[in-house]
Amino acid sequence: MSSRKKSDPGPRDIQELALVLESLPAIVASFDGDGRLVYLNAAGRDRLQMDERAIETTILSDLLSEPAAERLLRDALPEAARTGRWRGPGELVPRKGDPIPVMQHLISHRLGEGNLAFTLVAHPLDASSEDRETLIAASLGFLHDVNNLLGPIIAYTTLARGEMAPETAAHRYLGQILIAAERARALSESVLQRMRKAAGPSQRVVVADLVHEVVSWLRTEHPGLDVELESPLSTAGLVGDAVGLEQMVLNLCKNAVEALPPEGGKIWIAVREIESPHELRLTVRDNGHGMDEAVLGRIFEPFFSTKAGGTGLGLAIAREAVRRHRGTMTIESSPGSGTSFHVRFPMDG
Repeated sequence: MSSRKKSDPGPRDIQELALVLESLPAIVASFDGDGRLVYLNAAGRDRLQMDERAIETTILSDLLSEPAAERLLRDALPEAARTGRWRGPGELVPRKGDPIPVMQHLISHRLGEGNLAFTLVAHPLDASSEDRETLIAASLGFLHDVNNLLGPIIAYTTLARGEMAPETAAHRYLGQILIAAERARALSESVLQRMRKAAGPSQRVVVADLVHEVVSWLRTEHPGLDVELESPLSTAGLVGDAVGLEQMVLNLCKNAVEALPPEGGKIWIAVREIESPHELRLTVRDNGHGMDEAVLGRIFEPFFSTKAGGTGLGLAIAREAVRRHRGTMTIESSPGSGTSFHVRFPMDG
């Protein structure tokens, strides 16, 4: 028996995991947070008639029929962002031929910078029940192995950080890596549990804490980013879904970053508790290029984006998270005058 720890997978383990994905009868597709296809297994390439070159230029909506794309945005992506997974029927569209009816499993993964990526496991409905059981077992095994990969990342990052002086930049950067890896492991374990059982209960969430975490990630990803936090941020809490609310804050902030000019760009963030009506208000404002009436009218439209290669999912997912918490979102913007997103959550009591 090998003495290598189970939580320390080597190249052979990764190769075997890749072989599992390539040999599955189900279609396995992974997308980044902007909806761009980054991986498609052999079954997917065969059923959807796509080669490696086509994968590089494909976005999520390209694989779906129009009704399936609308349902994915309305139901699947918000649910996966909130709970870690979603399951439901759908249709995939090959390059040629008729749509393929499938049963879909959508799984979200949090990346180191606080972004979400998604893996779609689609099982053609004409497959046998035996294949269906194999798919479920392989999906659970895949998540389990990903979780194990995080073990040595956390361990070696902790050791390396301990060898450095606390005041150095490298010490701070390793601290950010450690925070992201710990969150990824917690999310991976949560997804595994939720694939076996129902989602856990809501919890008290301090929106100001989420703002601080998101801003820390953004400053690491965008050195020199000018962000001003209102002092003090309200520490009032909401009862809700921490993952969904954090993704909402992140998506609003990312939208602001992408709108900033090359020079002199700035973001302002405020979290206030209002007495009458009793509500919590989050504002994310930027001095970017702003939006005209035509863009504002479509900003939450499925797959509408002004970015090259974008899919328009970020703001739609953010608004869905707000709705789930009985909140509202409004926008103030005009060309050349920046944009302000105002989110209002009712507070009981």
